[in-house]
Formats: sequence, structure tokens, C-alpha cells
Amino acid sequence: MGDTLLREKWSVEMERVEEVKRKSKGFSDRIQRGPKEKIDHIYEISLEDIVDGVELGFGIPVSVVRGMSRNRIGASGRSIVGYLGRKLGGYPLRSIADYFRRDPVSLCQGIAKLERRMREEDGFREKLMELEKNLVEGRKRKIKK
Repeated sequence: MGDTLLREKWSVEMERVEEVKRKSKGFSDRIQRGPKEKIDHIYEISLEDIVDGVELGFGIPVSVVRGMSRNRIGASGRSIVGYLGRKLGGYPLRSIADYFRRDPVSLCQGIAKLERRMREEDGFREKLMELEKNLVEGRKRKIKK
């Protein structure tokens, strides 16, 4: 009898979780992007290409960026990929988080830290912009709004 009650409770809880997911779809993207920020164009670039660029530009191995470890180096690499993926490829935050098998909120927080680091740390923004330039060089623009 207790086992049946537990299964019913679990089922109801899972339905509630799915309903929240449906209602909040895109919410983290709207919060992170902001109401006035627009993307003028995006490029035909894969997340794999961006991960490879992060390895070349920042020296963070692909295995660390794609790995399941929660260390700072891997999180930093995922944040860079998330930032560039949204900016260059127009990828939704959820797609990037799914690519890394991570929670979108965690990735969103990492991107916010990255943007703060870009404002505060000398040379970091320039290094990121150089990587961005290298990634888009010779690539075709997909959308122009």
C-alpha cells in the first residue's frame, strides 16, 4: 500500500515539473539576453567549432570543457562557449546547456560571471574578441535582422 502511494506521489510531482518546464521555456534566455539586446546576425558555426576554438584560444582542452567535472577550468570553458554560442551562433541557452549536459541556470550564471570578468579583467575582453574574430572569419552569416 505504501509503495503505491509513493508511486502516485512521484507521478504527480513529475507532472508538476514538466508543467513548470513548459511554462518557463525560454525564460532563462530572456533573462540573460535582456529586453533591449538584439542580435543583428548569426553565423553558421557549430558548438563543436566553438569548443575547438576555446581550446586553441584559451588552452582549455576539449575533454575538460565537455567533461562532467565541476572544476573551475571546465566551467570557465563552458561559459566561454555559452557566451560565444549565443552571440555568434544564436544558440538558445537551453541548447548549449543540453550540449554540455548541464542545467541552463548554471550556464547562465557562468556567462554572467564571464561578462563581469570581461569588464573587470584587463586583456580578457580583448582575448575573447580575438577568438570571436578568428571563429567568424570566412563563415557565412545566417540571419540579418
